[in-house]
Amino acid sequence: MINMKQKRIIPIDYYENLKDFRQVFSGSLIKPILNLFIALKLPYLFQFIPKNIFYTISKGFSWVFYGEYKKEMMETTRKIMGDLIDKKYKNLSPSQKEWIISEIVYQNCIHMAEMFLDIMTLLPYFYKSKNLDPFFKIKGIENLHKALEKKKGVVAISGHIGNYLFLWAYMALKGYKINFILEYSSFIGILDLLRRCGIKLIPVSRPENENIKDKIKGKIEKAFKNNEIVVVMQDAGLRHYSLINFFDIPCHTPLGGASFAIKYGAPIIPIFIKSHAKKQLHEITIYPEFKIENNNTDNELDLILYNTFRLNKLLEKEIKKNFVYWNNLAIFHIRKKFSKVFKFDSKPLLDIIINEITFFKNYLQFSYEIDRDDDSIYKILDNTQKALENLKKNQNL
Repeated sequence: MINMKQKRIIPIDYYENLKDFRQVFSGSLIKPILNLFIALKLPYLFQFIPKNIFYTISKGFSWVFYGEYKKEMMETTRKIMGDLIDKKYKNLSPSQKEWIISEIVYQNCIHMAEMFLDIMTLLPYFYKSKNLDPFFKIKGIENLHKALEKKKGVVAISGHIGNYLFLWAYMALKGYKINFILEYSSFIGILDLLRRCGIKLIPVSRPENENIKDKIKGKIEKAFKNNEIVVVMQDAGLRHYSLINFFDIPCHTPLGGASFAIKYGAPIIPIFIKSHAKKQLHEITIYPEFKIENNNTDNELDLILYNTFRLNKLLEKEIKKNFVYWNNLAIFHIRKKFSKVFKFDSKPLLDIIINEITFFKNYLQFSYEIDRDDDSIYKILDNTQKALENLKKNQNL
């Protein structure tokens, strides 16, 4: 890896950046509705509504959520699930397979709408009544207990699969100390509700919010010191993260999971939830510890990037098993972008080439590929850039 000091901050987003986020749980709309539901004690009635009614309602406005991304969702589904569809439905025509892809996307949109309804109607009931057992099944809890016995805290790795908010609400309501790193701006309307469930919220770190970085760092350090659980959503892809292969495409990827485990010595425990479409049942699976592997390197950043790559592979398997319930299907295409910030229009050739080299030097710092010799590539680029800059200087004499 590149031998240069790189600033890696734990991922903040704060209220001044509201315009940059899709507010599914709007503070101005959702919060007053939830408060009204709670005041009227409606959540106690909502628990009796059959799940298939929520499913039917969700079908009616499913495309409201990500209808604008239908094309991208189709392309992502084709990319990730195409081989499996071809294998399972090998006798179908291309048009029939395309219909299957379209149906997967449609069901995914229904799930998103259904998750929204579940949060609005049942999450208040869960925190008020603590009556969780009829709605949840959990297996592998011994894996979490074994990890907590090490007294170093736990890194809980998960993804936006199923009703992931129910997952952490359930764990918190059952008495586990949950510290959930999430984008505040996307959940303004339900932040108080999540806190009432006992979840300790930590805003995702963003470069433009440098002023609260130390506060975030302090919260995370305190959590590990107190042997608590810190949740990292491995498929959260804000654009300032490193680019690491995810479904064979370089994608913006959080480094927190591997980074925390290496820094604090905390075990990594993968935890996922499967939510059923037509019955009110949420199945939580807690896997054995994910062991950090040494990639024959003394470079800590290389170690973090390599194990983050491995965590991406783990998450890929879980997503493929529950693809219809993957909430980030609609924004996968956003995670792939690494944009150039300059234009070539009317520039001299040397300026164009120098700018290209600058771009790829930057790309090299914030991306990762197995067995890529970053030091050699960077040295070649840097030497070439210096030679071209000298040539440009001599031309201008």
